[in-house]
Amino acid sequence: KELGPGDLEDVILDARLRMLQGRWADALKELERPAARGWLAQSLHIVCEARLGRVDGARAHLAELETERKRHYVGADYVALGYAALGDRDAAFRWLEQAYADRSGCLYDLPVLMPWDPIHSDQRWKELERRVNSQHGAR
Repeated sequence: KELGPGDLEDVILDARLRMLQGRWADALKELERPAARGWLAQSLHIVCEARLGRVDGARAHLAELETERKRHYVGADYVALGYAALGDRDAAFRWLEQAYADRSGCLYDLPVLMPWDPIHSDQRWKELERRVNSQHGAR
């Protein structure tokens, strides 16, 4: 299928680009489009809300994501991203450890794919990155 404007992949790409530029409100606007469905979109939505100071909304969406994880597969890294954005490093790393245990494919692109900057300076980040890289290299 050829992608057209408004497809989920386009919306996610546009939102992530705006996030990289620090344009959180514009990214959030992208993520509020009807095509922005799915766990990744919801996780990025949480990040934007947190960065814009809409903490209550971010926490409510994060709670929804955790509830969905009880019913469907939702990557633990998506939940971790929400906690990282909200500044809860301990919860973020608990969820990242779960993602590691689940062998989440997204972990191989840790520094690239997601806005993990709120926890980059934490030593646990460096340790997780080392373990992921050594596991990836062992394949």
